[in-house]
Amino acid sequence: MSPGPIDAAGDGPVETDVLAGNDAALALYQAEGFTIVETKTGRLEGNEDFPATGHLMVRTGAQ
Repeated sequence: MSPGPIDAAGDGPVETDVLAGNDAALALYQAEGFTIVETKTGRLEGNEDFPATGHLMVRTGAQ
């Protein structure tokens, strides 16, 4: 079986952003070894009318 996109990223750190409240995405990334390293609240880029909270998630090293 060929590696998925997360596995194909190599041994270095991989970062992603997930909106707070997106429980399915949080669970997926946590199952793949990502952890929340920062949470920010502000406005959605490109649509500043909407407040949003997002998590920066990082996976370090090979899994």
